[in-house]
Amino acid sequence: RRIALIYIVSAAAIFVVLTRLTLGIRVLGPFRSILLAWAFKYTGILVGVFFLVLTVGTLIVLRKPVKSLRLPYFGRITIMLSSVAAAMTAALLIGQWANTELLHAVTHLPVVVLCLISEAFATKLSSEGQISAVWKMTTTVILAMAISLLASWPALREVMIHYPELLLVQMGMIIVIARFGAFRLFDKWNPGTDDDDVDEELPSAVTVAETRVDQPAKIPGPEVWPGVTPRTVETVQSR
Repeated sequence: RRIALIYIVSAAAIFVVLTRLTLGIRVLGPFRSILLAWAFKYTGILVGVFFLVLTVGTLIVLRKPVKSLRLPYFGRITIMLSSVAAAMTAALLIGQWANTELLHAVTHLPVVVLCLISEAFATKLSSEGQISAVWKMTTTVILAMAISLLASWPALREVMIHYPELLLVQMGMIIVIARFGAFRLFDKWNPGTDDDDVDEELPSAVTVAETRVDQPAKIPGPEVWPGVTPRTVETVQSR
């Protein structure tokens, strides 16, 4: 079963690429929906969504007080990790007190996944506004639910176990969709700005400036300085 879930990662990646590039629906990054779908596999969708909303709300409330402490990034994120762990412990204690097994499933939620999603939501909330942040959070959760249902499909798991070479086919499909299927059909319906397609390999402004500085300066020719003969230009260049 674990091997089958690993194989389904590529199928989930196809879902993400189709949603973002072909349909043009913006989400909180390319991998958070897959991580969240894995969490839903162990907790159930209803319990997972409920605790996710509760955790995100708690971290959003704590974000400003923590930020006012002027801690570096590692300090802030570890405080968030501790807060999520405390919330999960509280849910477990409440489940034991109420004598219900429903809240025990919360302990299967990966703490790091919750923090990554909460931090991304808080960042979008401050940079793009409430509507855009809620929209991307909602689409991410819906996509995670679809991937979780896909991973629960027994026929797909059996096919992936018996034909692992389909991983190469899935990788080829991702390349084809990304290269030729980026239609972004519903991109205009997305609120906020499109900032999740920035290519980190593109040269930055600093790199371009440094490149220009390193290049030797070119002295304008006679066509730029009327009245200056080519011999004068050669004399200046030699000096």
